[in-house]
Amino acid sequence: MIADAGGAPHDAASGGVVRRRRFPRPVPRQLRLLGLAPVLFLAGCGGAGEGGPGSDRGGDGDAGRAAATAPEFLLLGGMVLDGSGAAEERLDVGIAGTRIVFVGDAAARGVEAPDTVDVTGYLVTPGFIDMHSHAELDEPWGRDALPFIHQGITLAIMGVDGYGTNELTAQFRRWLSDGIGVNAMAYVGHNTARGEIMGDDDRAPTPEELDAMRAWVRQGMEEGALGLSSGLFYTPGFYAETEEVIELNRVAAEYGGIYDTHDRDLGAAYQGIGLLASIDEAIRIGEEAGTAVIFSHFNPQGAHNYGQAPEAARRVEDARARGVPVYAAQHVYTATQASLQAYAIPRWASAGGRADLLRRFEDPDTLRILDRQTMEMLEIRGGAEKIRIVAPTPELNGRSLAEVAEGWGLPVPETVRRILRDGNVPVMNMDLYDDWNTRYLAEMPWMMTCTDGRTPNPEQAIAHPRPYGAFTRKLRTFVLDEGLLTLPFAIRSMTGLAADFLGLPDRGYVREGMYADLVVLDLENLRDLATYEEPQQFSEGAVHVLVNGSFAIRSGEATGALAGQPLLRGGEVFGGGVQVARSPHGMVVSAKPLASRVGARVLEQGGNAVDAAVATALALTVVEPAMSSLGGRTQILVRAPGGEIVALDGGNEVVASFDPARMPESPDPTVGYGTVAIPGTVAALAEALERWGSWPLARVLEPAIALAEGGFLLTPGQGERWEEAAPLLALHEGSRRHFLRPDGSPYRGGDRFRQPALAETLRTLAREGPETFYRGAMAEAIHADVEGNAGFLTAGDLAGYHAREARVVEGRYRGHRIVGSDLPASGAWVVRILEILEDQGSLPEPGTPAWAGALADALVQGFEERDRAWAAAAGNQTAGAGGGHDHAGEPAHTTHLSVTDASGMLVALTQSIGPSFGSHVANPELGFLYASTQGYLATEPGSRPFSSMSPLLVFSDGEPSWVLGGAGARRIISAMVAVLSHGIDGGLPLGEAMAAPRFHATGPRELRLETRTGADWGGDAVEALTRLGYNVTTSDVPDYFARLHVIRRDPVSGVWMGAADPRRSGQAVGAGVGPRSSPAAGAGTPVATPEGAAAAR
Repeated sequence: MIADAGGAPHDAASGGVVRRRRFPRPVPRQLRLLGLAPVLFLAGCGGAGEGGPGSDRGGDGDAGRAAATAPEFLLLGGMVLDGSGAAEERLDVGIAGTRIVFVGDAAARGVEAPDTVDVTGYLVTPGFIDMHSHAELDEPWGRDALPFIHQGITLAIMGVDGYGTNELTAQFRRWLSDGIGVNAMAYVGHNTARGEIMGDDDRAPTPEELDAMRAWVRQGMEEGALGLSSGLFYTPGFYAETEEVIELNRVAAEYGGIYDTHDRDLGAAYQGIGLLASIDEAIRIGEEAGTAVIFSHFNPQGAHNYGQAPEAARRVEDARARGVPVYAAQHVYTATQASLQAYAIPRWASAGGRADLLRRFEDPDTLRILDRQTMEMLEIRGGAEKIRIVAPTPELNGRSLAEVAEGWGLPVPETVRRILRDGNVPVMNMDLYDDWNTRYLAEMPWMMTCTDGRTPNPEQAIAHPRPYGAFTRKLRTFVLDEGLLTLPFAIRSMTGLAADFLGLPDRGYVREGMYADLVVLDLENLRDLATYEEPQQFSEGAVHVLVNGSFAIRSGEATGALAGQPLLRGGEVFGGGVQVARSPHGMVVSAKPLASRVGARVLEQGGNAVDAAVATALALTVVEPAMSSLGGRTQILVRAPGGEIVALDGGNEVVASFDPARMPESPDPTVGYGTVAIPGTVAALAEALERWGSWPLARVLEPAIALAEGGFLLTPGQGERWEEAAPLLALHEGSRRHFLRPDGSPYRGGDRFRQPALAETLRTLAREGPETFYRGAMAEAIHADVEGNAGFLTAGDLAGYHAREARVVEGRYRGHRIVGSDLPASGAWVVRILEILEDQGSLPEPGTPAWAGALADALVQGFEERDRAWAAAAGNQTAGAGGGHDHAGEPAHTTHLSVTDASGMLVALTQSIGPSFGSHVANPELGFLYASTQGYLATEPGSRPFSSMSPLLVFSDGEPSWVLGGAGARRIISAMVAVLSHGIDGGLPLGEAMAAPRFHATGPRELRLETRTGADWGGDAVEALTRLGYNVTTSDVPDYFARLHVIRRDPVSGVWMGAADPRRSGQAVGAGVGPRSSPAAGAGTPVATPEGAAAAR
């Protein structure tokens, strides 16, 4: 046995591949998806992990710890082919966020997850990589990439045949904004470069033109292109000498790029250089420039080349033997597809462009030559009867060129010209490839797989079937039916080999830490249905397909997810790595993946946005206890059915008997029973549900009950916060009992944290309603606890509490209607600051230092106005939860969630017990922490502390446009203004707007710049701002710059797009395909954070 450079074993004596080892025929199984509690979820499931690799950034882990992250769901019982060429093995696969976090025997290793998918009898593989794709990702009818996804393709390589743009940033932004079904990478194209600089001229470039082409290619490489692609068979690339392409490929080589080629002559080029010379030319271009080489759809063309594959392969093997990394890709169809002009018009006739071509059509002397050469060209390809037209025109679609000529009563050359006068058309060339050649080359260890497929226009009844069936056909025919290839070898050619060649360190394999691009195949029922006569038929047998951890195909059906991401050379996710979830059915974004999934499932089961928001908020009181609690405060902004916007104030209220002079002793003014005011969260959530919800409170509480009882795994960051808080938690019986281990030590990251007392409290709420919390047995338990520890809160205080409406404030910014809530929240001040900016007129370019300075000035003016308004409104209050504290290291001690549904109901909800762990006092009987309020935030009896909580809604042309809010004191406002400016003024897609570096205005002409890794201000921003007269400090603490949870609506498609802040854990989860009766894992789309901390399921 010997090994290829890629590491897969092969047998030189048997054509380069180990002979097939039979894979057991799978026994189909029904998908089994478990949830978290009865009715809505399965109770007592044993808990779940939060986040994925890189979740809770700024202290909670990084991508390298993926294997240690608890799965959010498990694929159980499948036979795994990991993409390396190794034999299959029965393994379970765990996914958290966008990554694979576990591969092994889950039962043996005690690994649990809240959701499981039974894939017993199925094959689990990495997602397939289409090495040469024409997927129409820019077209509304093509961006879902469903023909490709149904084959198991999760990554498409674009910009091939020399036609890739160099403006990849713009292209990738479109893909991010519109959503794409598969991941995509792209080459910069030689044909496009030549056409831009030289047009269709048939000549060598001048030195100046060659320099311009070099610069053109360089821009593409700077913007993340894989390398240079060429299509020397096509114009204008055909006119280039080899040396020109070498010079441009040298630019790609400077960046470690790849040379991808549709070489000059696959054997059927008219007056070409011949198959073997063409192979030699392509190898020379890579060898002299210093790049790897990949041949697109490598296969000798034409009947005269049937059986010539061994000689073609020998050329590749010889180059590899001398150290040139040469590879190829293939599809297994005998027909090609290109254009009629490429197949029937000699290249000299196309020189100069379309106008010159049409002029030649009118010259009698030229026509005599054209007539003869057109027929000679077609003869190489098997004749006019082998050219089948696939243009959408009904008169032409599906007919051979010979049939059209006969129907029109014209000679074939004249028929060609008549068609081309109306524009070039796509055609197939039937039977151009030899099956024997294809099979021979399939066995080569350097052969990958491609579709070479273009998504058909919906009006094309007849098109090439390869975008629907190339990968499926290869597996069905060459592996399962004929046994030509082993299954591990074939899968490797579609996955690991391709990923290695492309330099993707975290795709192409089923391994811990890899992106969760996965395919679950039912080999028994694997088949390609697309034919030349009926091409638009999806392949069958891909039971589940996951793209970045989100189900694109579930139980054989498309979910509607657009989970793909543009990838830069090297595999980095474009746009700062913020993954954006998309769904037309609704969206939930919150600080914890478990909570977001709870809300999304409510939407999927028919609940509305308020049902989902309340369920999510209650789940957060369980899985994020340091930030929110039943004993906390909540601000809610709702767009109700009919369009009415209402703000609910559920702030903590200072009790009637509060006396700062009688505060019990405490080592910290934020800690202890004296700080405990009247909780508002329960009242606010219950009021929202009563007024606008469609589910009863008991049903909405079910997932939170299950999470409290079953437990969840703490993230490393939560463990760190627990350790910091432990000395203060140890001071009081309730917090010791419920928030420290039995031995008094703090819980740590990876521990399962169960809250049985809280579960019982939530059950009581479900049975008796919020009345018990304020005027029943719970109220008595709270009174007894606080009174027994020298606090002020009484049952009478609780009985008099009600959530109340706050004033709603509106303003305008760049034509958008901005809506926020006034005191005690600060949404009104976000509105005011945007109005200040509106009055200033146009801004400097968003993202520049000058822009940051302009926004900082507006923020300072707004903060000063707010301080004066607060002072006038209430004499003895301070800036409340999320208020005015701006210490450089202060983390965000608040939590925000945003929710939308298909009807247009919107919810922006912020809640807190701030600071972290609130008062550090928990009720011994009820099991929740009380917020810290009195003395710390306010002292006036009956007052509710003012805060920087800023739930906000934005409308454009009367339609919902943004739902947002955040955590992080008054940096919330700085972050929200910056993100909205990036999106509205700068036109950035949501993911880029969220990832862009931030700043915070700390005082007049003073600001702090974000300098975390990846925060690029485009130069020395500190120096630039200093020159503008600002006093600048910096911070690399991600939490300092707030964490936002944002939903934005695509104005064209109406699809909801969600993103959680990349600076910390969070997840955007799109609701799946409408309401469902069971809580299926994998619903919706992905995701929220750059390192895989969030995937929509």
